[in-house]
Amino acid sequence: MNTRVLWLPPVTTELPGGAPGIQRAEALRVLVVPKSDVPQVPRGTVIAVAEVPGGAVLNWKVDGFERVDPDSNRVVVVPA
Repeated sequence: MNTRVLWLPPVTTELPGGAPGIQRAEALRVLVVPKSDVPQVPRGTVIAVAEVPGGAVLNWKVDGFERVDPDSNRVVVVPA
């Protein structure tokens, strides 16, 4: 299946436990996937996409959801 996706800037999150100012060492990678083309993106789905236009296409595995919008899913991906 082919569709267009959008990379969001990497997201850092605070660690649980309320330690202020402490963030994850590795930023979360988030892809926006349009529901019009791909209504569901289950955890474990592998997405082949380049990080930059013209770059090497790499496989990314859906590890979770950052947010679900009416017209798109924002999925957290990790290298597959």
